[in-house]
Amino acid sequence: MNEFQAAMGLCVLDDIDKIFENRKKVYENYMNSLSKNVILQEQNINSSLNYCYFPVVFKDEKTLLKVKEALASENIYARRYFYPYLNDLPYIKDKTHRTPNSEFISIRILCLPMYDSLELTAQKNIINIINTVA
Repeated sequence: MNEFQAAMGLCVLDDIDKIFENRKKVYENYMNSLSKNVILQEQNINSSLNYCYFPVVFKDEKTLLKVKEALASENIYARRYFYPYLNDLPYIKDKTHRTPNSEFISIRILCLPMYDSLELTAQKNIINIINTVA
């Protein structure tokens, strides 16, 4: 963390409980509203959540790309995480040691917008697009 990031962190420290509360609402709304056509991350019951990311996994890359494009057409920018698959980076010389599970997930995972001020109407639009396209 650099000095600017630390200063920004101090600026929001008084509001951190409210930020977590709002992020939790966004998280729970996604969990309760997304269709069964996406795979949601299972949580370890012995862990706690910080509601930082909301990854969803699609049945294939084609579906992911259709959803990402439909979201982008509405100026909603979801991010592909863990992509490209690290073993496919051009500077990795040894291509013999594959990790098929990682490779399989990397082409199917998308992180949805997740922030404390995400308005319910905007989130409903995101959910509707995913549930319609996926």
